[in-house]
Amino acid sequence: MREKSDLSTVAKRKLIYNRISKIAVTGLGCGYVPFLPGTTASLFGLFIFWLVKDFLFVYGLVLISILVMGFIFVSRGEKILGNKDDKKIVIDEIFGILFCFWGVIFKGFIFGFVGFLIFRLLDILKPFPCRRIEKLPGASGVMLDDFFAAVYTNLILRGILYFQYPVN
Repeated sequence: MREKSDLSTVAKRKLIYNRISKIAVTGLGCGYVPFLPGTTASLFGLFIFWLVKDFLFVYGLVLISILVMGFIFVSRGEKILGNKDDKKIVIDEIFGILFCFWGVIFKGFIFGFVGFLIFRLLDILKPFPCRRIEKLPGASGVMLDDFFAAVYTNLILRGILYFQYPVN
C-alpha cells in the first residue's frame, strides 16, 4: 500500500514540476500568442522593466531570477512542448529585453522602444556568435543566444547615449 502512495506522490510532483516549467518557459502564457510570441514576450519583458527600472536591487533580483528559471526549466519545457527551442519558449526573450537596459541610463519611452526594436532585430538576425550558440543543447542554447543579442543591444544603447549626451 505504501509503494502505491509513494508512486502517486512522485507522479503529482512531476505533474506540478511540468506545469511550473510550462508556465515559466512560456512567459506566463506569452508563448501561446499565435502571432509573434517572441515579440509579445519581449513587450511583456519591457513592461516588467518599466515596473522595476527605478529599483536597482529589485531589477537585479528579477533579472537573475528569470535567468535561473530559464536554466532550470527550459530543458524540461522542450521535452513537454516536443521541440528544441519551441516557439512557445519565450523566457529567453523576457530575460534578453531586461538585460538590454541593465546599467543603461533610461531616457524615456522612445528610448525603451528603440531598445526593444534593436533587441528584436538582433534576436531575429542572430549576429555572431548568437547563431552558433543557439545550437548548444538545452537551456544553454536557448538562453545564451538571447543573452548575446541583449549584450549587443546594451552596447548599442550605450553608444546612442554617448553620442547623444557626450561626456565632456
